[in-house]
Amino acid sequence: MLLFRWVMLLSLLTCAGLFVFYAFTGQQKYKEIGLTALKATLVVAFVFFAVLILQRI
Repeated sequence: MLLFRWVMLLSLLTCAGLFVFYAFTGQQKYKEIGLTALKATLVVAFVFFAVLILQRI
């Protein structure tokens, strides 16, 4: 569980950093990579909550 929490935190920080780079530079590559990272973060979050639900059963 601790591993999932750290992965989620690092993923969210990575997304935020990429969107900040996009805001300062205006380069589309940072926005595209940020959106891809955000999708991966959502997958990690869904797995995290699925594990929590399965532990309660």
